[in-house]
Amino acid sequence: MKNIIVIFCLGVLFTSLATGQMVEKQGVGQMTYDRKFNIKTSDRQQALDMAKVNALQSLTAEFDTAKQMEYAKIESLVKSDLDRFVPSLMILDEDVDKKTKSYTVVGRATINLGLIDMELQKVSAVRNVSEEERSHMTFIFLARKAVSVKMYDDKVSQRIDTTSIEEISESQALDGTSVVASGETYTSNSSTTGGSTESKSDKIEYDVSSSDDINTTVMKVFGNAGYEVVEAEMVADETDGQMDLAAFVADFSQGDDITPPTRKGAANGCRDLDIRFLSIGKLDIGQNSKDPVTGMIEVVVNVNAKVYDVSKRFPKTVSSVGPVQYSALGQTQTVAERNALQRAGEKAAGELMSQMRAKNLY
Repeated sequence: MKNIIVIFCLGVLFTSLATGQMVEKQGVGQMTYDRKFNIKTSDRQQALDMAKVNALQSLTAEFDTAKQMEYAKIESLVKSDLDRFVPSLMILDEDVDKKTKSYTVVGRATINLGLIDMELQKVSAVRNVSEEERSHMTFIFLARKAVSVKMYDDKVSQRIDTTSIEEISESQALDGTSVVASGETYTSNSSTTGGSTESKSDKIEYDVSSSDDINTTVMKVFGNAGYEVVEAEMVADETDGQMDLAAFVADFSQGDDITPPTRKGAANGCRDLDIRFLSIGKLDIGQNSKDPVTGMIEVVVNVNAKVYDVSKRFPKTVSSVGPVQYSALGQTQTVAERNALQRAGEKAAGELMSQMRAKNLY
């Protein structure tokens, strides 16, 4: 029997993320100087600041499109208070070219990504309206793991058609007053082959995995962003069966998508309860492998997720992510799976949230 796990995000708000989320990026800065012999301290500092800005550009280039649009709103603020957002730079290499009068520095910058995220939240529309003005939203995230795959050989049918052709030639000869006739028969055979190949889809069985880590992660992402989240089970209880959580489980157990009737029922149920946003996420846990560098277990999670605005008759997709894969390492398969689910949930929810904030949806 196929099993599946359903992850329901609870409707609670959390305080802001700690600002200790640090990332490192390499940056390059170059400055020309006008002194005859040595560069000035101010010129050197300017090159170091340029290296920090270059490192920041390397980081923000990895943001998804929606988050880049958000970052553009605070970019001038970050550059004006550079030491706050990039507190340190370790010099890896530096060079003074007296011929061109240029100073070049290469460094590894430490960037406070948590602080950047906090500033992004401050300028978002959802943070600048009252709680009464914010729309409610709910989540239904499904995660599954394939534990066995039954593969079927192709069924091949062949057909052979044979055609036989006979040709007869006749001749006659005159022998005095009598006629002598003779004949020869030639037979030609030809054959034509054909057929068809029938393929049968693999039969996949699924098993249950833990949901605690991804549940907590998704709650943090949307809760910290200021969105009003309602627990999916509470919503389902108030919809008179329109939002059928068991149907979501059954659909994803048997196929790769949620059937239209199941999604329609959930959308109608949310609309009746004045819940504007409905998010549906699907996560597939892949088979584990061994990382050749660390020797640890690596697990890949494939993610597809969407947020629908269900306030009108026909639901509208307002943000989406996937199909995209995220991987993580662990000492054991269980740890690697938990890490991969947590990372997938964080990345997917973060991108969904960024797209909504970029569109000023709340």
